Amino acid sequence: MRGTPGAISYAEASLAKANQLATVALKSSAGAFVASGPSFAKAAEAGDWPSAGFVVDMTDLDAPEAWPIVSPTFILTPTNPAAEKVVASRNTMKFFDWAFRKAGEATIQLGFIPLPTALHAPIQETWRRVKGPDGQPVWEA
Repeated sequence: MRGTPGAISYAEASLAKANQLATVALKSSAGAFVASGPSFAKAAEAGDWPSAGFVVDMTDLDAPEAWPIVSPTFILTPTNPAAEKVVASRNTMKFFDWAFRKAGEATIQLGFIPLPTALHAPIQETWRRVKGPDGQPVWEA
């Protein structure tokens, strides 16, 4: 990108930050020009996550301070893991539980957006509904 004068390209925020690339302000659907960074979190906060089953279209939300191009990353785990997958499922949940509690600042430093805190409990509630083949919950925190 730097080697081509006048070039325009797209890179995720963490890559742009790590390589000290110039970024732009984009006009949101609410009419405000927003810069990348904190506006990502504003977009994440504007989504109606739990009612949508945690699948939210984050593109061009009608929120004045929200960056108009945000794409969530999803983690998929089985709802009824086979016996040989129960430990892996539990460990995945343990990792994300740790991330919810401890990794917010590191997430931001890497140029990513931590999930809004208000989503932690609803997500963990879905984990409690995951049952192993013995009918017991995989997650009991």
